[in-house]
Amino acid sequence: MTAHNRVLMDSSPAKTPARPAAQIAGRLGFDRPGYFETPLPGVKFFWADEPVPRAPLLYDSGLVIILQGGKTIFVDDKVFAYDRDHYLVLGLPLALECETRASREEPLVGLFIDVDLPMLFELSAMTPARERASEESSVSGALGIEPVRLSDAMRDSAWRLLTCLRDPDETAALGPAMVREVLFRALQGDHSHVLRSMTRPDGRCATIARILRGVQADVATKRSVADMAREAGMSEAGFYRAFRTATGSSPLQYIKSLRLTRARSLIVHDNMQAKAAAAAVGYESSSQFSREFKAYFGVTAAQARESAYAFIKS
Repeated sequence: MTAHNRVLMDSSPAKTPARPAAQIAGRLGFDRPGYFETPLPGVKFFWADEPVPRAPLLYDSGLVIILQGGKTIFVDDKVFAYDRDHYLVLGLPLALECETRASREEPLVGLFIDVDLPMLFELSAMTPARERASEESSVSGALGIEPVRLSDAMRDSAWRLLTCLRDPDETAALGPAMVREVLFRALQGDHSHVLRSMTRPDGRCATIARILRGVQADVATKRSVADMAREAGMSEAGFYRAFRTATGSSPLQYIKSLRLTRARSLIVHDNMQAKAAAAAVGYESSSQFSREFKAYFGVTAAQARESAYAFIKS
């Protein structure tokens, strides 16, 4: 891997003292490590108190804000590290690999925030871009992903959002406005082009996102590159290049990653037998499913509960 292709952000000391994030997790009722829905729609909470080795994971589009601990993600030949001084912006749902840095002394604590598109359109119109970057203007932006340095204002907004979740009345009354404030802070940043690309209906990012939404909604349906290119209104070669540039993987690799991850979720969370899970996500051959599952996750389908990030329901 060349230095040019390796995008690794440094972990400089936080500008504000570390807060007792694990205590806040306990007060929120999340007394075990995991990935949780919160009472506020579109906001998820996650925490871990031990490291998790590099393993496949699907990321939805949205904002990922680390308040303590850190993560490193790997997509194609690029590396992105983010921590309490950097947050992550994803304009597309991406299949990638993730490594968690956490310990009992310093647990990983963070928020995942879905991007509400009507709100994004409204705030984009009110917040002029600080840079006139095209979608191809940066290595990370071309992938529909951007690690961004966390400003003091964004850090304070994220902490207020987290602490308001402790009280149901406060969550209902103030939570939506705090989510809006976080999204506003993200659009104020110098690297907001990934978010802004989501508001361009005729842009490459929006086109690929539309195709990915269809794939996620019906993962069992067979799709060829030609089928998806036709749906996108592009040539087959042009679609393949655009898809790989935007997601870091080929269309068929992406679909296989999605199917395997969805099957693992069915096995782990719905207690489905491996053969039934394979059929549910579009596999016709159980033996092929078993081979590809073991190659992708490093464990057999029978050992699925032991695979890293299995606690996340896809």
